[in-house]
Amino acid sequence: IETSMSAITNGFLTSVIESIKDVVNNGSFYNGTITKCIFITYDSTVHFYKCSKTCQPQMLCVADEPVFLPTTKESLILDLVNDKDQILSILDMIQNSFATNSCKDSTKIFSALNGAYLLGKGLGAKITIFSSSNTLSTLPKMIGGTDPKMTKEQLSYSCHDKRQIGVMGINLTNDKMSVDIFVTAENPINLLTLNQLCEYSNGSIYFYKNFRIELHYKNIFNQIRRVLTRPIAWEGVLRTRFSHGYKIVEYLTPTLLSNRDLFNFPTNDSDQHYQVGIDMDRANGDDTQNLTVNDNFVYIQSALLYSYGDGSRRIRIHNLCLPVSNKPTDIYDSIDGEALATYYLKSTIDKIYKTKNISNAIISTETLFKTFISSMMSQQQSMKKELSDNLVYLPLYILGIIKHRLFCKDEIEKKYDIDLSNYLRIKLQRTSIEETMYFIYPHIYQLNQLIYDKEIGKINEETGESKMPNLVSTHSEALEEDGVYLMDNGYLLILYVRRRANITFLKSLFGVEDLQFLAMTVNEETVFAEMDELKERIMNIIDFIRR
Repeated sequence: IETSMSAITNGFLTSVIESIKDVVNNGSFYNGTITKCIFITYDSTVHFYKCSKTCQPQMLCVADEPVFLPTTKESLILDLVNDKDQILSILDMIQNSFATNSCKDSTKIFSALNGAYLLGKGLGAKITIFSSSNTLSTLPKMIGGTDPKMTKEQLSYSCHDKRQIGVMGINLTNDKMSVDIFVTAENPINLLTLNQLCEYSNGSIYFYKNFRIELHYKNIFNQIRRVLTRPIAWEGVLRTRFSHGYKIVEYLTPTLLSNRDLFNFPTNDSDQHYQVGIDMDRANGDDTQNLTVNDNFVYIQSALLYSYGDGSRRIRIHNLCLPVSNKPTDIYDSIDGEALATYYLKSTIDKIYKTKNISNAIISTETLFKTFISSMMSQQQSMKKELSDNLVYLPLYILGIIKHRLFCKDEIEKKYDIDLSNYLRIKLQRTSIEETMYFIYPHIYQLNQLIYDKEIGKINEETGESKMPNLVSTHSEALEEDGVYLMDNGYLLILYVRRRANITFLKSLFGVEDLQFLAMTVNEETVFAEMDELKERIMNIIDFIRR
């Protein structure tokens, strides 16, 4: 956990500590009964926390390079159940000890990581880093020199460290350690370079541009809680096998592979999704002509060997049997339009990072899509060519992809935040079909329905779910002049209030009858500071979407 002045002044440190405290107090760590934890903080030095049954925890500072353990491993390791009071004491110490810190931005993130590596080596671990430094991009490990001939666009989609951090990620994986990173910064930090730690160790990165506690607290609180409480599989390896004539030809989700096809997971969780492309094994001479009459199905088996939370070693196997057809129309009619749309999106992201050029990636996806549509239309016998019901929205999904800020070919000239764009691309490479569709097709909920239907927003005590308002079309003409809408674009929740919004809504949310008289600072804390029946139902809907 970074404890520099920048982490204190923007509220990042307070948010992190309070989020961890909540999980500790509620005993909601995943498999907390057998899980151990260690705390390391860093500013201009690295701090370890020595524990004892008879006295208060001690902070031990290490300024030397390379970093070393200032005491035995055993005295630094805490039990989440038996040492709960000491854990809370350490968290209080971290929150209160650095109030007058003179270190503005820390330069010791990798030293702290090396300390965690020394503690986890031989054991396996999930390492969670909380960084608030604005000077990350200037650290020696983040800079390895760049080709002066590279364009601004090529530099924006490249790692700048000559694989130094990538090698760190691989070494962590080999020692069964995975890294999650929560990072905020005001300056550009080249998130792609830092993300190699997560990419190679199968972790996740969470980015908050210009962190402010009044704006981001709820978001980081929920995400930290999710990371610390979700089920984890440890030291896993996964292989996917196919019947004769098929193989994986592309990996659209970056992950570390061994022996060309073995997924290597120091840890894995249910928030990670992996997308691959399967095709004929043409390299080995296999083709449709080589498949026998009996090859009416393709068989897929995915086998994951892993350690469960209780320490047992398990194997999880899924088998799938798919029919093979020599009639293209059968295949076209069985395609899941949303799955195909997310394939196009992830394929475009993959091409951006491989070619370092957005325009070429978009043109390649457009060509792929047009070829697909042309091939499908050519199979139709009638003169009237039209898309089947399962694919009728696909062209709109493609437009949603191409119009998204992630695929703006002029994002450098328009001075878009490249770190934020890269963060969203990184995030989308590992999201499920359902999550990815929110980026392609934002959901807009008609909140003014709450005025007329008192059941919307109420919690069902049996299921814990909230009755949701209707979704409306994303076309501007579908939005009523007096409407109030909640928009979910996959990354942000936006409360959109039309100028002639219902007075009941305006008085409840903002205390005014007309928006021109709005004087309050509008954020979640101020709007929902005092609750009424309408606000409670709105908050139930927001919480349900967040969960």
